[in-house]
Amino acid sequence: IQYYCSGETSWVWFTSDTRMGCPMTGGSSGGPWYASLTDDHVGMIYAVTSRGGKNIFGTPYLITTPDGNDVYDLYNSANT
Repeated sequence: IQYYCSGETSWVWFTSDTRMGCPMTGGSSGGPWYASLTDDHVGMIYAVTSRGGKNIFGTPYLITTPDGNDVYDLYNSANT
């Protein structure tokens, strides 16, 4: 069974990280974060899950650092 989370994201204060509420924890590292989907199986990945945590109310979330231009440059050079 494949699990996923979807919803609003927010910036983590004083970092370049993005956070989204999600109950998935261990084993979710490396999972894709999509900026957009063209169908159920294809989309533009802008980051991968790097870690998680819980807010002061105990609600779990995942955190990622969005890919920088170096990742896009690598992708583009591989496609030429």
